[in-house]
Amino acid sequence: RKEVEATETSELVAELREKDEATYREIDRQNKRRLVRAVEVLRQTGKPFSAQRANWTGKVPANFFLIQREPEDLRRRIKERVEGMFAQGLVEETRAILPELGKNKTAQQALGYKQVIEHEKGERDLPETLALVKSRTWQFARRQQTWFRKMEGTIPIGVFREEKPAHTARRILESIR
Repeated sequence: RKEVEATETSELVAELREKDEATYREIDRQNKRRLVRAVEVLRQTGKPFSAQRANWTGKVPANFFLIQREPEDLRRRIKERVEGMFAQGLVEETRAILPELGKNKTAQQALGYKQVIEHEKGERDLPETLALVKSRTWQFARRQQTWFRKMEGTIPIGVFREEKPAHTARRILESIR
């Protein structure tokens, strides 16, 4: 993987154009992470990424449940979770692992780490960083919900604000019996 990640984006695009025309036409050629993955699969398997994707059914495994919360509840939970991460030392943790994060571009882009790294570089103060992590986490959660709702066979299950996980689990079990 390191070898592929070290390859220039233009070279990855050229390799896909030459060896996997279908993926070349469909892939976001500005997204290096996706390019790296497609070329990595191509090199490791000797088969075009598009040929492997053709075998994917897109169907969700049986009993795939989408936990849905009211937007206000989800925002509250995200706020509490992010504030807890910062209170438990996210900034200090990021500082401590920054040399390792620097070797992994995907990890550098992870929610929270990316914004704290930018804070450490002086791009924004801590309160702004905290607010940005909350906002980006909310956006990510909404994208996940949209993605999963579109998946065929997904079973949505509403979860009430104060509902205990054990109660939610019981409701799910009852629905599949």
